[in-house]
Amino acid sequence: MYIQVYNEDFAHDPVSYQICYGRIVLALISFYFMPTHYAIACWCYVISGLLDAIDGHAARYFNQSKDLFVELLLWGL
Repeated sequence: MYIQVYNEDFAHDPVSYQICYGRIVLALISFYFMPTHYAIACWCYVISGLLDAIDGHAARYFNQSKDLFVELLLWGL
């Protein structure tokens, strides 16, 4: 049984996945700036948290209930 998980075209990824990718990037930026630039780190972390709420609403609105975390586990990351 073959399951294709990886989608090469980012534009066709569900909206909730794109929001989740943005959350991950903002969290990484936040962790990078924590030791030196507290304000940048704080704002990136707060925006990442707000996008978490928006992600859930977008997934329900567009009927996209798959979880990115599950797919990352399937990818072996």
